[in-house]
Amino acid sequence: MSNFVYTETFVGFPIKDVQSYCGKRENHYNIPWRAYIYTYDGLLFIQMQALTFRNRQDWSIEAEFCLKFVKNDEETIVSEKRVIYTESERDLEISRHWVHPNVQYYLEDSQKSLTLKFEVKITKMHLIKEKLRNFDESSAFWDCALRINNQMFYVNKMHLASNSTYLHECFQKNPAPSEMEFSDFTSHDFQNFLELINGESAVDEDTVDGLLKLGNVLGSKLAIKTCQTFLIDKSTKPLKSKLGLALKFELADLKNSCIAQVKNRVDIEAVIEKVAVFEPESIWKELLLKLLKF
Repeated sequence: MSNFVYTETFVGFPIKDVQSYCGKRENHYNIPWRAYIYTYDGLLFIQMQALTFRNRQDWSIEAEFCLKFVKNDEETIVSEKRVIYTESERDLEISRHWVHPNVQYYLEDSQKSLTLKFEVKITKMHLIKEKLRNFDESSAFWDCALRINNQMFYVNKMHLASNSTYLHECFQKNPAPSEMEFSDFTSHDFQNFLELINGESAVDEDTVDGLLKLGNVLGSKLAIKTCQTFLIDKSTKPLKSKLGLALKFELADLKNSCIAQVKNRVDIEAVIEKVAVFEPESIWKELLLKLLKF
């Protein structure tokens, strides 16, 4: 089961009879999510959008939502709901409430803002993206079949072992079998990994988290380096998300890049939540030195 929290503050209440607002876009488990609210006929409608895999039919996400209104650091549960996302049902309603008086109570008076907190549990995912390369029985030079979550991948052991210390050890322990099965990672991430080590442009905003995690599991320097380079040079992820990945997977270059981007107290406040989880002494020292310069 995969969990994440999405929090958004919508500024500008009370709003017109017909008005809509989009929240920020956040990536969780290679899926872009965004809160969306609108009012109509005195009601506030609250949705969570899964912005993924447009025009591809074969995907679904099952999730449980706990929606809270937040005011003065106090949280109130206003809805608990289970939903299923598909291509035809990407914008799902999580809750609806009368603006007056139900929602009005939770508005922050100073800015007339409403803060929503979504606590999400993804219970099941079936995701399909267009493959950059097939690793089926038609693949050239394959000498081993790997079964990952009931999906078969036909690979060359020597090439795979040269890009994964974990699989290198597995092949040394079991040199004879032509078929092996693994359940430590998903077929979706493994497909992306195979594409990466075979020269395809497999790293993007939706795949980098899973590839980085799998690269560490498999002991793949190429995958880790490629993901780190993408996060430094191309990724549009928030600074705190990048720093969280840098600390979690001990990516020194990415960590240094993130620290260099800290320009003021607001930036420090933005990343402090991620830093607090890992608590490496060196990162606190670097942030403190930055703070003293402001």
